[in-house]
Order: sequence, then structure tokens, then C-alpha cells
Amino acid sequence: MSAIVAATTAVSTAAVAEERPAPPATAESAALIEDPVGLDASPVQDVGPESAEITLGEDDSQLVFEVPDVSDFEQEAGIYVGQGDSGEHSVSVIPLVDGVQILINIDSATAHTEYPVNVAGQDGVVATLTETGEVTLTSATGEDLGIVEAPWAYDAEGHEVPTRFEVTGNSIVQVVDHTSSDYAYPITADPKWKGCNWQTATCVTFSKSETKKIASASVGAAGVATFCGFLPNIIGKVACGVVVAPMYASIRKTFEDAARTGKCVEVKFNRIPPAINAVIGWKKVSC
Repeated sequence: MSAIVAATTAVSTAAVAEERPAPPATAESAALIEDPVGLDASPVQDVGPESAEITLGEDDSQLVFEVPDVSDFEQEAGIYVGQGDSGEHSVSVIPLVDGVQILINIDSATAHTEYPVNVAGQDGVVATLTETGEVTLTSATGEDLGIVEAPWAYDAEGHEVPTRFEVTGNSIVQVVDHTSSDYAYPITADPKWKGCNWQTATCVTFSKSETKKIASASVGAAGVATFCGFLPNIIGKVACGVVVAPMYASIRKTFEDAARTGKCVEVKFNRIPPAINAVIGWKKVSC
């Protein structure tokens, strides 16, 4: 799922589980699993405990993520863990400063390969799958509601497991092809929603492939066009060249450094008038 900074109302949490295991992690997945923050420092308003619903934000911009076939969320060290009804997977919800990370922990080869998350909002939610594997979320009136970052999945030995999103209506399905080869269990998979400075900015994360292409593009107009060509429609590609050109040389240096070190780049765009879609920050990120 990009970054949110917002003070939210603290919500009392469920009882701490005594024997509930922490999310499994290899070196590869551990580098991608983020540390939780308290609900008073996250857009996450509530998680369960009895329902499989994750509530983010407030009022007209509120989102609710429903995780089917999961119940009994319990908190352990700031992470909310729910057990799958089939007994073959669990879901770990990690509140973040800028969104929420949802880890799917798959225990065996007989477990499901499709894991849906249903999204609802006050004015309806339109989920759109992008060419880069991300899913953009907008309201029925076109308001930006954040991005679900492209998913990843690793087995217990650190091997990458094929995974992708499919979108049907307001349901985002993470397909984890863990039966396509002889993988070691448990498998950890991740969808992550980010809203990037709640209601003030939109963050776009460029994939490794996109980062390399931008890093190798020219510094001039052709390079700016390459950068703008990878942006989702919610940013506004027509105006991109005008706002990016003056600072593109500096932005490109970050892409070059990220490409050398195997990282991605996140770029933050302003959402507050009058300078809507102006670039207000960029940084290297793990991916």
C-alpha cells in the first residue's frame, strides 16, 4: 500500500496474547516488515478485536479494510494477530505512522492461494490496479485515499514466492502462488496501505525497474518525461513536467544512488492548494 502523519484518537486495545507467535520472518522479509506504532500515532483507529476490520482515518476520508475469514484479533507488542478460520493461515496487522501493514502468514501447502481484503469508505471506494502492481484508492468523487503498495512474499528459507494483486469491485485479492513450487513454510506475504501525510500529500513509490530506468535516463527533458511517465493518473502527468523540471537534477541523483544500492525511490507530492501536485520531498526506500 505512501506516508501519513496525523494525530488520531487513541483506542483501547485488546488483551495481550500470552502465547500468540510473532510474525515469522527471514532476513529477506524481516527487512520489509516495519515496526508498529501506537494507535495514537497512526491513522489506524481500531483493529478488531472480534471483527476482522481495520479502521483508518476519520469522517469523510475514513477507510475500513475488512479481512474475510479471520477473527479473534489479539495484540502482541503493538501487532494485532488474527487467526484464519481454516487454521492454515493468520494475519498480522501493524499500525504505522503513515498507514498500515498487513502480513499474511501461510502455514502449509494446503492453505488458500487467494487472500482478499475488502475496502469501504464513506463515499465509496474505487480500487484501480496499476501497471506497477500497486492499487490506487480513490473516492467516488475522485479524492485520493492512498495507495496499496505492490505486494511481496517470501518462504521460510528466504525464497521469493510469486504474488500479485487482482481487483474485483472494492475487493483487493492478493494471490500467493505458493503451490507453484516446493516452498518452505511458513510463507510471509504483505499488502501495505499508505496514505502519505493524511489529506495533505500523496506519495508514489517507484519500483526497482522504474528506478533504474529513471536513473539511466538523460538529465534534460527526456529524463523528466521518463519520470512523469511512470506516475499514476491521480498525480496529473500533464503538469508533472512543469513542477519537476526545476529540481529534476537533484531528484535524479537520488534515483542513481537507489539504483546502485538496489533500492526504490519514494516521491511526495503536495495536495494542498494552491501548489497541488508540487514535489515536496523524495527519498530512497527499501523494496
